[in-house]
Amino acid sequence: MARGELAAGLEHGLAAPQSPEAPVRIGITFRASDGRYCRTFILREGKPLAGLACRDPRGWQVTMAMQAQREAGAAGGYRTAADETPAPILDRVDAIIQGRPLAAAAEASARAAGWKARP
Repeated sequence: MARGELAAGLEHGLAAPQSPEAPVRIGITFRASDGRYCRTFILREGKPLAGLACRDPRGWQVTMAMQAQREAGAAGGYRTAADETPAPILDRVDAIIQGRPLAAAAEASARAAGWKARP
């Protein structure tokens, strides 16, 4: 189960807008085929950790995590969490996603509703 800054970032953060200095950067938020909300993330404490977490009644369960990729971006350029997310995590997203990632308004609504899963 996610704890500390990771749990707070997953519970309260939105994919946009995000501060570049935030300790947790949210990538995409989506519904999984089992109805749960899931999110990709980058935890930037120490060595960056990329992962996938899905919400269950107890909180955010990290289902996959590994060292984040560091790619040189344009100087001062905007980067998304997906830029650093390893391919195995993105492959797992592709395997469990239902539909498309949530748009900003849908993501904010899901957060406001407490990330409740639906069948």
